[in-house]
Amino acid sequence: MEVSIVSCQQPDYQSPPGLLLFQVHAASKRPKEVLPQAIEQAKFFLPIEVVSFRGTMPTELGNFLTVHLLELQKIYSMSQESKVETAAQKYADLVAWGEPSSAKVLAQAEGISIRTMHSRLMNARKKGILESPGSGFRFKL
Repeated sequence: MEVSIVSCQQPDYQSPPGLLLFQVHAASKRPKEVLPQAIEQAKFFLPIEVVSFRGTMPTELGNFLTVHLLELQKIYSMSQESKVETAAQKYADLVAWGEPSSAKVLAQAEGISIRTMHSRLMNARKKGILESPGSGFRFKL
């Protein structure tokens, strides 16, 4: 199985990219033939609402979206920003793309502990860069 993902992004990285196409192909197809065709098709599509789309697919396929977004974030490196600001932007993008374990995934991608990532995100919330997730919810029995 092979997956083609096509997204669009403006030259200055301000918000998460728009997802235009997500296709699953048989492994027998050649990527050099499939990808140009997928890109050409995607030019005529409106962006997909990623969170609802991701909710309809198995976790294994949803993980492809996360990997794709992490690779895009490498391309649009935010090196002029602090580690807290960079972490906040990447985290917000992962959440916007429906990643259920955004902090954990980001910590693994950055090669740092989850505790360090949580500290960066907490500092981003204190600075007003990220919204607080709010108080938890408990079920009454």
